[in-house]
Amino acid sequence: MQYDSFESFEGESSPVADAPYAAGGPWGTTYPTVIAFSYTGNYRIDVLLDDNDPYAGPIADRRWNYQQDMGSKVTVSYSFMSDVPVYGGNEDIGGFGFQPFSEAQKTATREIMARLSSELGITLIETSDSAYDYGQIRLGNSNQSWIQTAGYAWLPNHDGEKSGDVWLDFTFLTNLSPAPGNIGYSTLLHEIGHALGLKHPGNYNAGDPTSQEPGNYLGTAEDNYAYTVMSYESVAAFQERDWYGIYDLLALKALYGRGSWNAGNTTHAFTNADGDILKVIDDTSGVDTIDLSAVTTGAKLDMRPGTFSSVGLDFRGNPAVDNLSIDFDTSIENFIGTSQADTFIVGNTPVSGNGSGGLDTVVFTSARGAYQASASGVTVSVTGSATNDSFTNVERLAFADINLAFDFTGNAGEAARILGTIFGQGDNPNPAYASVLLSYLDNGLAYEQLMDGAIDFHFGVNHTVTQLVSTIYTNLAGAAPTPQALDYYSGFITRGEYTEAQFAVEASNTVFADWIIDFAGQSVTGLAYDRVMDGGSGSA
Repeated sequence: MQYDSFESFEGESSPVADAPYAAGGPWGTTYPTVIAFSYTGNYRIDVLLDDNDPYAGPIADRRWNYQQDMGSKVTVSYSFMSDVPVYGGNEDIGGFGFQPFSEAQKTATREIMARLSSELGITLIETSDSAYDYGQIRLGNSNQSWIQTAGYAWLPNHDGEKSGDVWLDFTFLTNLSPAPGNIGYSTLLHEIGHALGLKHPGNYNAGDPTSQEPGNYLGTAEDNYAYTVMSYESVAAFQERDWYGIYDLLALKALYGRGSWNAGNTTHAFTNADGDILKVIDDTSGVDTIDLSAVTTGAKLDMRPGTFSSVGLDFRGNPAVDNLSIDFDTSIENFIGTSQADTFIVGNTPVSGNGSGGLDTVVFTSARGAYQASASGVTVSVTGSATNDSFTNVERLAFADINLAFDFTGNAGEAARILGTIFGQGDNPNPAYASVLLSYLDNGLAYEQLMDGAIDFHFGVNHTVTQLVSTIYTNLAGAAPTPQALDYYSGFITRGEYTEAQFAVEASNTVFADWIIDFAGQSVTGLAYDRVMDGGSGSA
């Protein structure tokens, strides 16, 4: 049996682990993943599986198809208890009383069972419930208030007729009104997960001492709701799940195979409100799109399988962090960004996307040399041995070793003009210099102000007008000015018609600057600039 306390399920406490094989420990400690029994060879799956006697050979037989190979398709019935079963169950850990599932609980359960039937190779069919005629999975409520459990359940192939039975605490009112994203719904998901064969990932069970037996336990970094609804540990923003986590889906698919959920081309659209929920995309077919156009804060969208994205706002109104996960079998081919600055991380699946508004960056995991990148208008194309991507309204590309900026009508163009005009760096500018200039521009510093700072940095605060004008002329014309030309251009500054920065800005916008920095060519190939790893421009 698996059972769950209010405190532990909400992640507010954690049992102490003191067994030599245990993963788990006092709140605030860290512990590694431990695999004592390899069912599949994938630790993400094995930490959620169980069997009757692993010492006889781990076969993970806590499943409804235990008489067949793991992954075999199976049909399982479920029913809503109309009374206490003749074989009991409501008082097994100290609960008492009985209450049938509310209509809201039944509706939520039917929705969950229908989606599971589509997403997995298991078919879950509702049947009637009476004393001697009922489903393999049965669901009811009892009073568990004094033992402080949110619910408990028996795994399949466990304790005879009680196998698969789910009991929720009817005194915990959210249990009676489950809705996607609230704790009542995630509790229901959790207990149905047990009824299908999933155990807790950690070395804990509400009310029990830490197990002294070897087992499979997930380490601290991954033992939380973000990865699995079967965990006792919450995430930092305390969001609840509205569906199973990426490790749960791996394990459930290992037990029962895959279904046809989200068949065909699917658009997954999100809003700010989705930031307060832990969500997952499971979509293994078609050409699929993530649409963030209704989100009003910048997003981090990682489209690689098994990764996390940050989309929307949490309950505090802050940008959500790692609230959207991508199933390990899922490929996303298209994206639509927010109106703000977004970061998109891509893998080997060909991707097309529209960054929409803001200063948007696409991140690649390999070095620049593995790709060919070029721009045509507002479209940037990236190709490589396993890459054929096209992005519209995306201004930056970030590679493992260097970044490219393509916003030559904006900050990249201004940075290139300063590099050529002041520093004499024409069509092959220094990426470190470019990175510094872009970081200032991206953070809102006006072009003329940055030009003024670049002048002082390059020439020193005690430079002369002659030094400045001579250098700019030489950088743009390719030869030193004649004395007459030097006097003529210096006069604009000495007479007060232009400040030094204004003069430099005017010079940087001439056809001579366009030619010397190969403005048209760089706008196609991109301005190379160093990666910034502290969250500044181009960080990934």
